[in-house]
Amino acid sequence: MTTPAELWEQYQPRFAEAKLRDKEEQTLVFLIQPARVGRFLIAPLTLRRVLYLEAYRSPFIGGDAPLNKWSVLELLWVLSPQFTPSPFKRKLFFVRNYFCDAEKYTEMVGEWLMAGMELIGASQGEEEESPLWVAQLVETFASEYGWTIDYILDIPFLQLNILGKAMGLRLAMKSGDKNSGVKSNRNVDKVRADYLKETNRVSRG
Repeated sequence: MTTPAELWEQYQPRFAEAKLRDKEEQTLVFLIQPARVGRFLIAPLTLRRVLYLEAYRSPFIGGDAPLNKWSVLELLWVLSPQFTPSPFKRKLFFVRNYFCDAEKYTEMVGEWLMAGMELIGASQGEEEESPLWVAQLVETFASEYGWTIDYILDIPFLQLNILGKAMGLRLAMKSGDKNSGVKSNRNVDKVRADYLKETNRVSRG
């Protein structure tokens, strides 16, 4: 039977690895570059790209457009580093990539989006989203740093997310509440949850 001391010893490497992953996610995010998914380059997700996907009612972000070849090509176009709102260039992209394997890219790009959402820590619950969430996000960064709307719309979401958490921690410490603010330790938190579960199991015998 595993003792509490042995269990703690077993979890030490997992905690160390989780701390390293958290550190990498919070620092290397500022070096984020377009990723290759199959034969397509996928640009970092930004608020502007999300808004275009919402305008196209993309099923990949909860819209009511049907999940088919066209919605897959729409997603690949909006996430392309060459994306513009130009209807002509959009149509040209669709023609050039008409014979892509839509089923394969549905899965591949879907996994890429889910991984990004996990890094951001997007809620999977049913809490209703405020219609003003975009305006609130833009207003927060604009009022805090004096950034323009266009600049904020084009910052990769992963960077915007980390900057928002850093801002929250700074403002919390400034107000004297050192225990407030949003901390970014998702990997350590997962390992800690597993460790506590195992600790309870060991203690019950």
